[in-house]
Amino acid sequence: MASWRADAACADTDAELMFSTAADQQLIKRICRRCPVATECLIESLENQIQYGVWGGLTERERRVLLRKHPNRSSWRSLLQANSTTALV
Repeated sequence: MASWRADAACADTDAELMFSTAADQQLIKRICRRCPVATECLIESLENQIQYGVWGGLTERERRVLLRKHPNRSSWRSLLQANSTTALV
């Protein structure tokens, strides 16, 4: 398990909520906005091409857009730390 997960704002959230309806995804995205490890979470999902759920404040659709914009990127850390996530999508 990634060491950052224990510090995630959603650590005590029901995991099923992370993979539910659009309304649930909006709730999770609000939790992500206050999360101290949201960037680590998003990096994990992008580098491992996790297809489902909200990770690092982005839905699966938003992550697909990001992956299409940067098809040859192998490391996401520098890009995500230098930019606002919302500016990238």
